[in-house]
Amino acid sequence: MNMKHTLSVSEARKNFFEISKMVQAPSTHFLLTENGRPCMVILSADEYESLVETRETLEDIPELVKLYAEVTRDLKSGNYKKYTQYGGVAQTKKVSTASKTKRTKRAR
Repeated sequence: MNMKHTLSVSEARKNFFEISKMVQAPSTHFLLTENGRPCMVILSADEYESLVETRETLEDIPELVKLYAEVTRDLKSGNYKKYTQYGGVAQTKKVSTASKTKRTKRAR
């Protein structure tokens, strides 16, 4: 369960030791605000290490940003891709939503 708590920096300062114990629970973090605006997050060292590791792993895939942009563009244009195998970015089939709609109408 993802437990997100929002507190002001002043309130967090008063309850710092309690907060430090609470963030040890899995997926628990605190969003701290200053003048009503988010300014920082408190989370456990394990959660932080997991986020850093995930970011580093994603950075190791240089084509990911390009692929994400391509998928976003295809979704907006209505041209979806079906991947024939996991990781098979090179082996894709273009499927237009227009042809899916026509097939759906014929089936009815």
